[in-house]
Amino acid sequence: METFSLFHKGQKLQLLKFTWREPSKGENEKSKTDEIVKEAFHAASPAVIQKAHQELEEEMFDGIVSFPVEEEAKGVVHSVLGECSDEIIKPQQQQVAKFAAKQLIDIFLLERLIGKMSLPGPRFSEKEHSSMVLDSLMFDILLRQFFSIQQQQQATFENIPLRDFHLKAFTEVALDVILTELNKLVVEDMEDLREYERGAQEQEQKH
Repeated sequence: METFSLFHKGQKLQLLKFTWREPSKGENEKSKTDEIVKEAFHAASPAVIQKAHQELEEEMFDGIVSFPVEEEAKGVVHSVLGECSDEIIKPQQQQVAKFAAKQLIDIFLLERLIGKMSLPGPRFSEKEHSSMVLDSLMFDILLRQFFSIQQQQQATFENIPLRDFHLKAFTEVALDVILTELNKLVVEDMEDLREYERGAQEQEQKH
């Protein structure tokens, strides 16, 4: 029995002897590389997690805060642009009004000359020979101005932002003129009413 036990133990030792072997150089290097990778991963993982957490917080913050901030910014920008545009539009309106007044005079002169040139018979009397060249030059200049105005109007109409600005400026100038005339009429009506009241009071005092 003891002999069998010793033989059995010997067989186990022999199996262990043939089963275990010393790791090769390549396996040792691979194991060291795995350990280095694991250490690097464990060292870098907190920074990666923190960065991902920070990006998530920024996205949530942008999603919550961006809409009201954008609305407030739009309101501030519109307010500032409105104030700046009011300061810019006033001198431009004066320039437009001055230029428009001159263009109206030129158009009236052009209509007069066109009507004169379209009459039958001699267009100029004998007394007008001295001014015939001057009138012809004026006619040419006014025609060029008229066609230039037509081209500018067409360019303004095709340019939507410029058309809107021109419409706004023209409307404000026209409104200013209308309000000025209405103010004059109101002042005149008030003076007439005061004269009427004074006359009525004088008649009452006489009676």
